[in-house]
Amino acid sequence: MNGIICELCPRACRLKPGQVGACGARIADAQRVIPLNHGCLSAVHVDPIEKKPLYHFYPGCRALSLGGFGCNLMCRGCQNASISRARADCSDGFRMSHQDIVAHAQKYDCPIIAYTYNEPIVWHEFACETAQAAREAGIKNIMVTAGYVTANMREKIFSHMDAANVDLKGFTETFYRSWAKAELAPVLEHINTKVNEFKEEDGNLYAIYGTPAESLCGLQVEQFRKKFGVVEHVSDRGYVSNSFHCHVSENIGPIQKQDCEKRFWDLLNGGKI
Repeated sequence: MNGIICELCPRACRLKPGQVGACGARIADAQRVIPLNHGCLSAVHVDPIEKKPLYHFYPGCRALSLGGFGCNLMCRGCQNASISRARADCSDGFRMSHQDIVAHAQKYDCPIIAYTYNEPIVWHEFACETAQAAREAGIKNIMVTAGYVTANMREKIFSHMDAANVDLKGFTETFYRSWAKAELAPVLEHINTKVNEFKEEDGNLYAIYGTPAESLCGLQVEQFRKKFGVVEHVSDRGYVSNSFHCHVSENIGPIQKQDCEKRFWDLLNGGKI
């Protein structure tokens, strides 16, 4: 097949010259895939760092938050659909230079710049260039992302960041496919890779669990029944489906269940039911 494969995310869009990828933010030229509109922003706001949210990362400080256009997930009910599903042609956007962004952060006493609102991975070139200018000025950089990125691009992008919040949209492959038109496994791989890096850096043990405590599964369904009664396929069994477990409505045996789940086992180093 003709075309250029975009290697940024697991979608691996095959694009002909002039064709825009599924994210709406990247376009193929004659030889490669490039940003559709480099440096086009949709928003700039001053937010509390807790809005990102990050835990114990400069608590109480403000972050200059930048948004762009496009996203490589297609979540139903996206609260930022006006920019995440918009094509990055900059007809509704504006531009700021890296230097202007840094100066803006300094003017409003923001020790942090956040790349957020839509998926910053699809405009990572501008985000990373801005992050470099920010670092030279002593400003930290954070990214709020869905983590839907290939292993080859992961380090290239996140080496410019001082912290990141990876938004895990759900706990099942079925949910990711139906809700976000994406795959769960690459996101878990990304989170697991970063956890292992943290462990190497500071010696602390970080664990990723694929399920809440078993005792909560029964408690949650009891609480649900008290308020809403017995709902078919939701609370008609004595537990709540969670993690990457099969839904309660599925007629599946334990061996089939293990076969469905096994590809996630190595990505959840803290345990699973």
